[in-house]
Amino acid sequence: MSDSMSISEFIRNEEVAAFVTRHAGELVSWEQFRGFPMPAGLSPETMWEVIEFVRLVGVDEQMPFSQSDEACVGESSWYSISSEMSAVLARLMHRGRTAGTLDARLAQYRSAYGKSPFLVADLSAAAARDGVEIDPDAVVALAAGTRTPATPAERLAANALAVLRSLDEYCDRAFDESLYGEIQSRLDEGCAAFPYRPMRRPETSYNAYGSADGNDPLSRYDAEQKSWCLELISTHVNEAYQDRAEGVVAVVIACDLICEELPFARWNGFMEVILRRLFFERIGMRALAFVSFSRALLDWELGLPSAQELPFAFGQAILHSRYGNNTTPYLRQLLQFLERGLDDLERETDAMVAQFDRCRAALVADTRLNHRQQSLLMELVMNPSGSIDAATYERRYDVTLVTARADLKKLVQMGFLSLAETGKKQVFSPVSHMEDVVAARSGRASLA
Repeated sequence: MSDSMSISEFIRNEEVAAFVTRHAGELVSWEQFRGFPMPAGLSPETMWEVIEFVRLVGVDEQMPFSQSDEACVGESSWYSISSEMSAVLARLMHRGRTAGTLDARLAQYRSAYGKSPFLVADLSAAAARDGVEIDPDAVVALAAGTRTPATPAERLAANALAVLRSLDEYCDRAFDESLYGEIQSRLDEGCAAFPYRPMRRPETSYNAYGSADGNDPLSRYDAEQKSWCLELISTHVNEAYQDRAEGVVAVVIACDLICEELPFARWNGFMEVILRRLFFERIGMRALAFVSFSRALLDWELGLPSAQELPFAFGQAILHSRYGNNTTPYLRQLLQFLERGLDDLERETDAMVAQFDRCRAALVADTRLNHRQQSLLMELVMNPSGSIDAATYERRYDVTLVTARADLKKLVQMGFLSLAETGKKQVFSPVSHMEDVVAARSGRASLA
């Protein structure tokens, strides 16, 4: 035993026992730890190793992260699922489950606004990772369908959007070379000559990110690395972990490895966004797919102000000791990004529901509208891509065709609907930004 204390004296020392009890469950960086007052005159280095040993053999579930038979103990990595992380996982599983309340609201959000919340933020982060310079406003316009790609960078973003819109095609496919190759081909369409210069992750004390020459990340790419990373994905992200905490843990580790290891020949940033959505769909946690995980992780890596309040800086979130690299705080941070992302999604969808409630109240208060017109306008506020013709209106509300046409034409005159001729049929569709028109026109009517 170091520090001139025998093992017998050490394990019987009440001051040491109290220190270990107090700090074994407290994940802190070395810089912070060595500032604590140490027990019994022992050095911070000794107590650091003791704390790490207790964590390694403690009661919390231990998970191997990466370890080979040839590796010595000090070269292995491991993490534990602490009680705090178990609570986070339980909340993520409850809030993120497919067919849950948030999932239903997100479906309503996409129907009403024609987009996924925070998708642009994740696509912009993917572009930054892949060394693609693109104006975020261009990504917004591409996502909204108001812009056609004008540059190879915009073409790549448009390709990613097209894949994301057709993810249902892949939900029953195995995670294998065929699937990855197909997605890569779709991303590369029209971009094959576009050079791929991915961003290097910041170099840290616990991993030599980037290449051996310190300049070209692609020099790290090799078949063995790709095979190892993709095998982990196919083994751990599947239906076997449906509605289980292991599935959520596997997804965040797999997505972090895609960003770190670059297992794909091109466009790893965009592949991560696409595959993460498929991963969460596969394990029955669809709402988690819409969290802006890539943006949060990139901000953390770059030390941006939005990440300053986190308990660990990016390069400090793996704790070293002779017993291996404890990645528990790193994993805990990745899970925290998911939980914060769900908070953001709930705020966004709550705002949507509040807006619908205001529209509903405004329509009910508008005495110029009958109950049929109020019902139709509320439906179109919630589904602005919808439309109706007089015959459908006649059947739905059990009125004569003359009444149906009169109701619809009045809504056109009031500025709520637009009229288009499709052959001999007249089709009525909501004007753009229907919810704003409802609030503004109904507000004026209440003052009339």
